[in-house]
Amino acid sequence: MGCGKSSLLKVIIGENKNYTGELRINPQWDIIYVNQQFHFLHCSLKECILSQKGDISLCFAILRKWGCSCSMFERNLEALSHGQKRKVMIACALSRKAHLYLFDEILNYIDLKARVMIEDMMKDSVATILFVEHDTHFI
Repeated sequence: MGCGKSSLLKVIIGENKNYTGELRINPQWDIIYVNQQFHFLHCSLKECILSQKGDISLCFAILRKWGCSCSMFERNLEALSHGQKRKVMIACALSRKAHLYLFDEILNYIDLKARVMIEDMMKDSVATILFVEHDTHFI
């Protein structure tokens, strides 16, 4: 709480320049970052996925697995609950291949069923994942 966890993730993606030291990251790496904010979501689900270079079919499949209704896919993201928005952001990220996934408090607003599925997906993944989370069971 307030010790720089989220700031570290932002340093890795180049958003936070207020640090000293050296950070070397291969510039050819594809790094996907899911932050804890989603106030910027003012578009349709399809537009969101495309803007993040995600795979629409895979993203929809992930969301359906997490219990999202098909009617949700037609709505503007502003109309969704915080939990639905969080699921959209995680599904968009997971629908792309990356060298490194950065997740900042991804379990906020997520229901128990989806939390277990996210945990299982992360355990089964061979991807490199760095996350900030306060849920000690998940960690």
